[in-house]
Amino acid sequence: MPESTWIEKEIIRDVVQWKKDMRSAGHYVFGNPLKPPGMTSSIVRNEAGDLEVVEAPVEEKSIIFYAFEILECESMEEAVELAKRHPALKFDQASMEVREIWDSLDLDVLGQEHPDHS
Repeated sequence: MPESTWIEKEIIRDVVQWKKDMRSAGHYVFGNPLKPPGMTSSIVRNEAGDLEVVEAPVEEKSIIFYAFEILECESMEEAVELAKRHPALKFDQASMEVREIWDSLDLDVLGQEHPDHS
């Protein structure tokens, strides 16, 4: 969400209800809000081969990740439909990224084009 977004108690109640609904339907696995940038966050990044640690907040930020949710779904389409019901999307300019989580990271995930694949 945009950096200046203020989360009201009503939205928090709606998010808690959304989580309860997802849990009742057998979809909810785990999720939590994230502390605001500057409280406990640092950014570790690779700058031309050197690891750099930057204490957040950083100047170039304009989007804040407020939370993450993990759902168990049969398909990406189902995950998108469930995400569309999340109360955070009531905010103007809010967005939600939906991604699949790999079950494991092994050579099967890397694919045949990976040089270590046998």
